[in-house]
Parts: sequence; structure tokens; C-alpha cells
Amino acid sequence: MISNFRLQKILDIFIDTNRVVTGKELCTKLGVSSRTIRSDIKELNDILENQGAIISSKKSRGYSIEVFEEERFNNFLQTIDRNDNDNDIEGRAESVIIRLLINELKGIEGITQIELADELYVSISSIKNDIKLAKSILINFTLDIEKIGNKGIKISGDEESIRCCINRYIFSNNELKENLNLLFKESLGDKNKLFVNSILKDNISKFKFRFSDIAYRDIVSYIKIILVRNYKNKTINYDKATIEKLKNEPKFKMAQSICEDIEKIVGIKILENEVLYLTKHIIASSSIGIDNESGINSLEKQDEILIDILASINNIFSIDFTKDSMLINFLGPHLKASINRAKYGIKIENSMLSLIKNNYPLALELAVLANSIIKRKEGFDLTEDDIGFIALHFAAALERVKYKNKTTVKNAIIVCTTGVGTSLLLKVKLKTHFKDRLNIVDTIPWYEFNDNILNKVDLIISTIPLENKCDKVIHIKRLLDDEEIKMMEDKLYNNNLNKNGFITKFNKNLFFIDVEVSDRDSLLNFVTDKLIKSNYITEIVKKEVFKREKLAGTEIGNLVAIPHTMHKDIKESFISVSILKKPIDWDKDKVQLVLLIGMANSYNNNWKLYLEKLYKNIINIEIVQEMIKARTFEDLKKVIDKF
Repeated sequence: MISNFRLQKILDIFIDTNRVVTGKELCTKLGVSSRTIRSDIKELNDILENQGAIISSKKSRGYSIEVFEEERFNNFLQTIDRNDNDNDIEGRAESVIIRLLINELKGIEGITQIELADELYVSISSIKNDIKLAKSILINFTLDIEKIGNKGIKISGDEESIRCCINRYIFSNNELKENLNLLFKESLGDKNKLFVNSILKDNISKFKFRFSDIAYRDIVSYIKIILVRNYKNKTINYDKATIEKLKNEPKFKMAQSICEDIEKIVGIKILENEVLYLTKHIIASSSIGIDNESGINSLEKQDEILIDILASINNIFSIDFTKDSMLINFLGPHLKASINRAKYGIKIENSMLSLIKNNYPLALELAVLANSIIKRKEGFDLTEDDIGFIALHFAAALERVKYKNKTTVKNAIIVCTTGVGTSLLLKVKLKTHFKDRLNIVDTIPWYEFNDNILNKVDLIISTIPLENKCDKVIHIKRLLDDEEIKMMEDKLYNNNLNKNGFITKFNKNLFFIDVEVSDRDSLLNFVTDKLIKSNYITEIVKKEVFKREKLAGTEIGNLVAIPHTMHKDIKESFISVSILKKPIDWDKDKVQLVLLIGMANSYNNNWKLYLEKLYKNIINIEIVQEMIKARTFEDLKKVIDKF
């Protein structure tokens, strides 16, 4: 998928002309430099090479598109066409924002709507709609677009918000990045523009501090923005209370040292408020602890918040992370940075948020719990993006727990009818894939298999269907292909999960079809009122469902949302299913299937496995479509039986 409007425009030019296009022609049509065109074509080729085409450079002539897999490329173009309108509008809105930010950097006072329409090859009526959407995006940065007489429009807001917006787009838009770098070079005159990295590295060493790669990149960007904005006579202003608070931060001395080094090397005076601005971003940057050379960090040495978070996770979810030194060592500094970001109103973007919601639901719940503890102690919530980053720490920790569980050796017997060669091949493949986790006790013909043998081992791996439907029995049809390996992984992780136990969590009385609502809150009101009437939840639990949704949207893509809560007022865990007549806007995605999950505080470990099973299957769009088509509870059960 092409989300960048300009890349889409370049591809359209090649498809429409079907000839060699010169770089100059592309520059003229798109209103960007040749360097930007080269960068865009490289980015576009990264997408196209997996879609059956490539844009090649013809020496001294220009560029042309070459299609080497026509069917795949045509399918790709159809995908773009299906989403063309939405992508065009959103892409143009972002192009409007980029143009206004570049003007702000250059000190250009305004740009008319006619000029914007010409740049984006759209009508005036279209550009008016694009500006409206751009304004709605800029609200997230507390910025706006204002008219300035006959000069056109410009971005408006306080200096810190403008800088935040610049930094947000600088790493995703080559044109903005190129303009910042050119102005940075201009602000230095004939000075060496590589000094920033040198100064920053020296101070990192001096103050025994270690940034993550992204944090280092951001700090370099903030320093450049400081110098460029000061060059244009733009500076930050803070009130007395903020100045006092930032001066008392331990990292103020590091920011001060960086700014003093800049003055010594290039002779540019950095104002105190800019030192404070840099201080904010240093303390809000993710760092990697280096205090303990062994890499082992004791929980007792950590902040009280982290201790409380891990204790609450153990108490509520029965997951003990208190001995996971890697989690403690890395999550501790990350939490401090996240709290500082929330304290000073610094936002970061988490481009993996949807991926985290889809693939690590349990980890996300642990991060949401962590946020509730932070809210109780500090008085403010983390952003949804920061909650997602914290979830990644828990996802890694859960994988370590899973791996530890996998190291428990399971005893198995192979049941085979097709001969010694087949059984030996299967045995070798099993040993290759599962090594020390699986002990093949014996290989037997099908006629020797009986319940007595079944009770002696953890697993029965059979190449033929056996009459016994026990959960220990695994039917291998294709000598261990990828799908069967995955099935074996699930069994080795926990072969005691009762499939029939999962279906009991769905109740006919909590199955609703053809629900007609206009928005998320209406749907949640509809379902929670039904649950209250059936005595599954209380009014207090209903409020918790809405509170959880407000904190971080529970849509996971593929038309699915999974709102959920755990509460002492829930006596019996349940899964409610609502199929909407038409998709509705949830938070950021469309939703038509809603699974509202309520978990009793006393739920056992199987519930975590049930939920993992649910999430793993529900991200499959074909399964979702089958569930949406269900007209009766029996139809639904047939789909769930495939999980």
C-alpha cells in the first residue's frame, strides 16, 4: 500500500505516460527538488519490487517503469484503486501540512489556496476540504491553520507545538527533512555541519548516559531545530514555575553542557530557554541503563512504580516478572522517560500500535494496567502510543516465559501405518524442529494403540485419524508442514487447554445479530445494558468498559473490536458477540464484529490461553467474515470449533 501522496502521484505519472520521464519533468510536476525525486523513487521502488515492477533509471534520458510480473502488478494497482479516495485525501492533507511547515521554517508568511491547489493538481473545492482535514490533524499538536489577509494561509500556534509537529514529520517526509538540513547548513555559514553528532557523543560519554537509537536521532533533530528556529528569530518561552522545575532536573547540566559546546565550536549563543527546551527532550528520551555492568538489575533498586506494576501483574494475572532481570533493566528507564513525556506534554508516535494491538493483546493489557498505576501515583495518563511501547517490553517478557515453559520435555509416541521409512522421517523432523522439548518414547502401529498407552505419555502423534478424540492426540497428515508445526507448537506450549472449555465461554443469550447503531458508544451502551439485565455485569463494570476504551481503542483491524475488562463484580467470565448490520467508525478503524469480554478476578490460567487462541484466530479476515455471516448461535459455534 502507498500511503504517501507524492509517491502515488509519481506512480500515476509513469502509468499514464507509459514512456521515459525526465527527472526535470517530475520535479516540475511535483514542485520538489531533483534530490527529493531520487529519494522518492528509491522509496517507491522498495514498495514496487515486491509487487512485480520497478522504476529504472535510463542514463541521460530519465526514468521508466518496467513490469516483470504483470498479474501481481495489476492486482497491486487494483488494491490502490479500492482505497484511492481515502489515501488521496489524507495524503493531500498531509501535503498541505508539510507545505505550511516548510513555509514556517523558511519564514514565508503565507500561501494561497490557489497555489496549494496548483501544487497538488486538484480543484479549489478539493483543497478547501483538504485544509479542513489538515486542521483536524493539527489539533493533535494544538495547532491550527489561519488566514492572513490576501497572503493566504499559515500554520498557527505556539513555538513549542510547531517544533513538535516539525519533528513528527521530519522522519517520514524527505522534502521537509531536506529543507531543515539546508536551513541548518545556512544557519551555520561556513561552519562544519557535522559538529552536532560529535558534541552529543562527547556529552553522552561525559555524563555516562546512553540513548536508544531513536532517542539519539530525535535529540540530533531537536538541536538542529533549535539552531534553525533561532536563526529565524523564533524561540521558546516558559513561565517561572516551568523554568524552576526544569533547572532542578538532573539532565539540565547535560543540556547546558551541549549548548555551551555549540557556542564554543560554532560561536552561536543558545538562549537559556532553549537549554530548558533541550532538557525537556533529554529527560523524556528513552535511555538504556548502564549503571550495572553485569546487566543484572535488582528489583529492589528500581523505582517504586515499577515494583508496584510487577506486583499488580502478579496479583491480577498470575504472571511473575519479578525475576526477569532483562525486563526490569530495560522497562525501568523506559517508564521514567514515558512519565517525563506525559509530565511535560511531549508526544511520540508509535507506528507499530496497530501491530501491537493485533499480535500482543495480553501484553497490551499489562501495559494498560501499568498506566492505571502511573495514573494513580502521578495523576496523569500516558499516551496510547507510549502504552504501546511499554506493551512491547511485556511482549518480550511473555515470550521469555513461553520459551521457559517450552523447555519442559513432553513425552510422545508416534502412531504410523505407512511403514518404517515414513515413521523414521517423521521422527527425524520432529526431533529437528522441537529438539530438547519432545522425547519420542516409541513408534507403534495403529493396532497397538489403546487408552493405556494414551495415559502413559503427554502426546500421541498419529499419521492416521484415531477414534480417540482426546486432546493429547495430534493428527499429522502432511509429514509436518508449516501449519502442522504451528499446531505442534501450541500443543507443546500447553496441551491441557480444553477446546470444549473455550466454547462454553460463549453464551446464546449474549449473541446479538443485525445490531443497528451509529457509533462506538451506542454499541457499548447496547451490549453493556444487555449484560446488566442478564446479571453478568454491574453499572460499575459498565463504567470500567467505557473507561478502558477511552484509554486505548480496542479495535484490532479486520472489522473487529474486542472491548474487555476484569473486575471483582464479574462473577463468571464470558464472551459476548455482537454482529452489526453495517460497519461503524470505532476509534481509527471500521468495526462490524464486537467481542466484549468480561473476566472474573478469580479466572484461571486457562483464560489467558483462551484469549490468546481467540486473538490468534480473529486476526484472520476469512474467519471474521464467517463470524459476521453467522445468523444463529449454532452458526457461530461452527466457526469457533475451527479455532
